[in-house]
Amino acid sequence: MSSILYGFIHCFDASPEAQSYNQAILHSLPVTGAMISKPLFSLLPNSREHCYYGHLIHFSMYFKDFYAIDKDWLTQFERLLQRLYWDSSELIHTYTGERRTWNSTQTRECAQAQGLKIDSRQVFPSFHGLGPIVNLHDPVDDGH
Repeated sequence: MSSILYGFIHCFDASPEAQSYNQAILHSLPVTGAMISKPLFSLLPNSREHCYYGHLIHFSMYFKDFYAIDKDWLTQFERLLQRLYWDSSELIHTYTGERRTWNSTQTRECAQAQGLKIDSRQVFPSFHGLGPIVNLHDPVDDGH
């Protein structure tokens, strides 16, 4: 069985310096041979069309035999977070339905982009038992 991990890391600071700082951290990651590697991440720059407040780093990976979020992967991910300039992050594990969030409250207090510590973590149980909000048997109304 396989599973997908996906999520985002958000930085509220819309300055080019903040974006460049985080891009440099991502470029410093190894290309292969590590659980946290450069190809997993993509940075969406601040723009009115795509990321209105700051910039967004999104990531995803597709693992075989990854039935729970691996502790080593989490440790490496949190190390990366603490190197980045960020304010919130979220992770979803598709096999278990587990959702994790991290927050750093220091982005607005910093004079310059720098690595920020994790202020809080939360783990939410599986969403698999939730029923649908809307029954989509009918075609989606596209306004035509």
